[in-house]
Order: sequence, then C-alpha cells, then structure tokens
Amino acid sequence: GRHSSDISAFVRWWDEDGCTSTLNQSDRQEAMRVMTIHKAKGLQSRVVIVPFAAWNFTKSGFNRQLLWVTDVPPPFAPMPVVLPEMSSKLDESLFAAQAKMEKASDWLDGVNLLYVAFTRAVDALFIMSPEVQGTTGSGANSSALLNQALAKLPESFIRREADSLTVVECGELPPVVREEREQQMEMDRYTVSEPRAALRLRTGGALPQDELKLGEPGGRAYGIMMHDLLSRIVTTADIEPAVDRACAGGLLPADRRNATVTHLHELLSSDSIRPWFDGTATVMTEASVILPSGAARRPDRVMIRDGQVTVIDYKFGEPSPRHRQQAAAYREILAHMGYTGIRSWLWYVEKNIIVET
Repeated sequence: GRHSSDISAFVRWWDEDGCTSTLNQSDRQEAMRVMTIHKAKGLQSRVVIVPFAAWNFTKSGFNRQLLWVTDVPPPFAPMPVVLPEMSSKLDESLFAAQAKMEKASDWLDGVNLLYVAFTRAVDALFIMSPEVQGTTGSGANSSALLNQALAKLPESFIRREADSLTVVECGELPPVVREEREQQMEMDRYTVSEPRAALRLRTGGALPQDELKLGEPGGRAYGIMMHDLLSRIVTTADIEPAVDRACAGGLLPADRRNATVTHLHELLSSDSIRPWFDGTATVMTEASVILPSGAARRPDRVMIRDGQVTVIDYKFGEPSPRHRQQAAAYREILAHMGYTGIRSWLWYVEKNIIVET
C-alpha cells in the first residue's frame, strides 16, 4: 500500500527516492529553522539550540580514516605512499609523528565546529550534551570538552539539578519582543487564467462571410461577436476600443465598425441598461468561478455595488426555461461564496428584453 509498514518496501523506496528527498524549511517568523553547523556559518539568530553537542573529533569504527603518509620510513621506502589505518596503535609505531599531526588537525576541526555552533546566537543559546562521568573525558569529543570547560566556569554560572539533568545557566532570558511585520495586503480579487480560454475554435471560419452575416443581427456570428464585445466593455467608454479590437481580430468587418459603435451606444444608454455600465459598481466580466468539483462557471457579468450583487447573462435568440435555470445556478454559486443580496437578470440583446429571474 501507499503507507505500508513493510521494511523491504521502505528500503526500496529509500534507495530509489527517499535518499534524494529534502524537507522544505519555512522562512516565516514563527518557524524554527533546522540546519547543519556548516550551513550556519556567517548567519545569526536570536535564539540557537544545539541539541546534539556530542560528536567525536576523530572517526572510529566503520568510519575510521586512513593516514596518508608520503614521507615513508626506511622499512617501507620502496613504496611511494603508505596508508595505515588511524588508531591508537599508531602512537607506538613508525608513523607516530604523522598520526599525532593528523589527530591534532581533527581535534582543531572539532573545536572549530563548536565555535561556529556556539557563536550564532544573539539573545540565547541552549546546548544539550551528555555528561561525561569521572575522568574518562579526554577531550576527544565535544561532550568531554564541554564537561572539562564546565568544571572551570566562574561563579556567575549557576549549576542545578532538574529531572535527573544537570542544568548550567548564566544570565536571564530576554523578554520576547515580536518584530513588527510589514503590512500585509488583503486581496478581494485574485485573477487566474484558464488555459482553455486561450484556445478557441471558430467553427464558422470555413463558411463565406455572406452566409455568416458578420455584424448583422440574426446572423450566426452575431451572437458570438456581441458576446465578445460586451465581455470587453466595463463602461460606455470601452465601446470604441472593444469594437476596434473586434475589427482587428477579424470578428467584425471594418465597414460595420461605425454602425456597431452606434448600436452599442443605443443599447447601453437605455434607462434600464445604463446603470450597469455607468462605472459606479465593481465589475467582473467572464470571471471563472471554480467549483469544489473542479468544474468552472463563467457568468457573463457580475456587478457589486453597496453590498448588492447583480448577475447579468447575455442571451441571443428565443427565451428558454434553460436560461432561467442557468441564472439560478449562478445565484446559488455566489451565495455559497458568501455574497448576499443577489439579483440576476437575463438580457436578450437582439430583442433588448430584460427579464429578472
């Protein structure tokens, strides 16, 4: 299954995908950032937590490294390089000097890591490390070195026991002061694009223009053209630019340009239509509404004025009960979105008939 607890399945997933997966870190102010000490170089944070200050300064076990010796002692002189394994046995061997230098270099790297980890904090530093008992701590790892340092701390550091833990602390935690965030901008509209809207197939393109009757009421292309024009008109000032664009796109013949402009001005200047195009409302034309199912609905025109919502659906041809059902569906969708005071109208453009649904 997808969330199987089978170990072999997990190992297979890890080999194929898991070993290259990463966790996304949040940059939000309230979030905790997790990073390696190497990545923290040069950075600073108000509070730093070092949860595992217990790394060894020298590698051991399967991670034990080899000592690269080029200054080969006489018994091995014919060999250009000798690679003995790093261990305490080298301290009594011909490679004691080289092993000592390598060990000192490893310890210096370990101390440098401690320095980087402990100098990233601005206000507070929390270190968690196992306590080394007795004299077993030789300074060969960070825990032992910390325990040696804690034994020599001045009296300003307070040592106390808490829940089987030894707590060493100095100073006081500063008060939490939340930095003022930049003013967030609230959007009441979020514009999205629907890729399918850019793909339009003009099924009438293969027919002669006289059969299409472009720009003439009653023609097959008239409804398409008027629908496109009205979708680009927010106020009456948009009439001429919208008509010019239709002419440039081949949707309207150039010789019909002036007649169409006049016709639109007449339509939009009537008493019942004028308030829809006077610029006093917030207007959204052909705005897609994405439903929970993933389907999209696109009311022709939605206007919001003084908390009241008006939905206009342009129709061409004869009235049909299906038109009312569509308008009712738009009202229901907007009501689910939280809008109130919703009214819907059907505008039969050719007949200039307005019906409230």
